[in-house]
Amino acid sequence: MVDCYGRRIAASNASQTIPTNPKAVDRRAELARAAYELIAERGLEGLSLRTLARRLDATTGLVSHHFADRAELLEVALDHAAKVIVERVQAAGLDAEPVELLALVLPTDDVTRENWRFALSVRAAAIVDESLRDYPARILRWWEKYLPPRLAPMIPGNPLDATRHLVALVDGIALQAVVDPKRWPPKRQREHLHQAFDALAGLPR
Repeated sequence: MVDCYGRRIAASNASQTIPTNPKAVDRRAELARAAYELIAERGLEGLSLRTLARRLDATTGLVSHHFADRAELLEVALDHAAKVIVERVQAAGLDAEPVELLALVLPTDDVTRENWRFALSVRAAAIVDESLRDYPARILRWWEKYLPPRLAPMIPGNPLDATRHLVALVDGIALQAVVDPKRWPPKRQREHLHQAFDALAGLPR
């Protein structure tokens, strides 16, 4: 069995921890969301079964009933983080301009700022924890499937290279905006993204 990132889950563990009861599924989703919020607020070191239980005014027994350990809890938090962005981009529709799709994920509102705080916390931890490096890699591969067909008619050269260039630019803008939001308000973020896109497309400024 694999999750939405393509990571393999051991069948024995999956059958024990993934519920089929709708109420249990909802509770598991609630816990995943709370874990995601904790990481966004406190960093990866702020996540544990105990801190999650405290946040929800629940018992650690309730949390461990749904998740075998912290690692499994982190997996569903990563899954939730990806869904937040993927669903936002997909909701914009196939007809949206590529640059506007990328702009949707910049940290310009409460939802995306929280998502980037989460993502940057995970990426910082990934410097010393190789198991976490799959998260940004999976996000990049999703963009590499989604964007090139839309970029091909608009940008000369290799659309896959253009995709990687633009995603790296979004990462850089997001880092600056999360660390120094006063200098990187939403308008400035979008302007820099559009400037880079126009340069790739060979459009005059």
